[in-house]
Amino acid sequence: MDKNISTVKEYLENKKETISKNKFEKIQKTLEGIDEKTEIKWRYFAGKSEKAEEESGKPTTLDMISTIDVDRDNEVLIPDGCDLSGYSKTPTVLFGHDYRSIPIGVSKWQKIEPGKGIMSKTEYFQSEFAKDVYEAAINGALANSVGVIPIQWVEKNNKNDETKYKELIEKYNIQGEPKRIYTQWQLLEYSKVPVASNPQALTLALQKAKTKEMKDCISKELEEILEKRVCGKKDLPIADDGRAWDGTEAEKRVRAWATGANDEIDWKKYQQAFVYVDIEKADTLGGYKLPFADIIDGKLTAVWRAVASAMAALLGARGGVDIPENERKSVYNFIASYYKRWDKEPPEFREYSQEELEKMFQEEKKKEVKIEQKTGAVLNKRNKEALKQAQQLIQEVLDSAENNDNTQQEQASEEAEKKVEENIKKTDTNEIEGLDLDSMNEPENSKTDDVSDEDANKILEAISKVVDKKINSLLGKV
Repeated sequence: MDKNISTVKEYLENKKETISKNKFEKIQKTLEGIDEKTEIKWRYFAGKSEKAEEESGKPTTLDMISTIDVDRDNEVLIPDGCDLSGYSKTPTVLFGHDYRSIPIGVSKWQKIEPGKGIMSKTEYFQSEFAKDVYEAAINGALANSVGVIPIQWVEKNNKNDETKYKELIEKYNIQGEPKRIYTQWQLLEYSKVPVASNPQALTLALQKAKTKEMKDCISKELEEILEKRVCGKKDLPIADDGRAWDGTEAEKRVRAWATGANDEIDWKKYQQAFVYVDIEKADTLGGYKLPFADIIDGKLTAVWRAVASAMAALLGARGGVDIPENERKSVYNFIASYYKRWDKEPPEFREYSQEELEKMFQEEKKKEVKIEQKTGAVLNKRNKEALKQAQQLIQEVLDSAENNDNTQQEQASEEAEKKVEENIKKTDTNEIEGLDLDSMNEPENSKTDDVSDEDANKILEAISKVVDKKINSLLGKV
């Protein structure tokens, strides 16, 4: 959208040049009392245009040009508060809010539906470009966007508006909490604009377009859409290609890295670690796909195994990834650019059989298994050391009680062993004393711990508490 006119003054200057003196004076009168510096606002409303009965053989659509719904800027236009007096005098329909170009049609009538929106009947001109716009509109590639002059409004964070704001929310059953609700506003024009959330329809419109003007416009819009959807940062530092990859843990670290002091995620920051984002879900964790980076030494860093995994998913391995066909090449190009960062040759962009994919990525899969096995062995060794410490602590309890009353000794050992047994049930042993931990072999191809680090720490903590308590008791300190 060009939006090349941004104030009431510029709007009037343009109208003065493009319409008759009589019509201009009527429009000027409807804007009396409004500061010429007042900014024009544009509000986008998605919704497919429906074919209508043609008049004089001209293409016609029925359009809901404005609704009560919260728009992309988290604002609401109350339909009942719309002033159509100025627009009805020159009811032109534009493309992309381009005030200086030739209109693509006219509005035959406008109808305010209280609490719902504003309907209009659009009749398209006979120019080739206007015909392109019509075809794109009825096929879902174009939506409606209104250019308005705000007159009165209430704001969520204004204490003086608090009562009125709540009344409007309840009266019109407004979903969510918009930052601003416009209760009075003037309609200047409405335009047909590309639907950013429907690149498939835009692609179809591009294929059907006959004029260079429409082709250029849609091509530019598609480029901007794809640029926004392929959201990963292009020049991240890269880790050694042997680094392990755990997508779940990496996402947690990235999320923490992108979360500010107010506990809110900075989505612009968060998206840098992912190849692709669904724009309509850009403010949710589920909107981001194909993670390829992790936080290493405090910096967002690309990881080779994540990049290879993203490529495999894009090409259809492991169930694939849900990305529209017409956007896959852009996603592929992004991933391929990181292949080159590691001096690796990316696979060809084409359809593969599952057998081909399995063969292509099996080497990386083998490497991942080896790393998982190695990690499991290290953790098991650590747990063995933890359990050895447990043996030593129990023995210290027994030794410290040697010179005390036999009854106290017996009670101390029994209670200590009981506590230990309660906390060690997660292991495959029923006792600690006398257990030959060194004789325990690592399970082959182990991917997980016999006892997790967390469980081992809990065991040690519980044992330590029992030991401290019993030693103090036996020594007469409690």
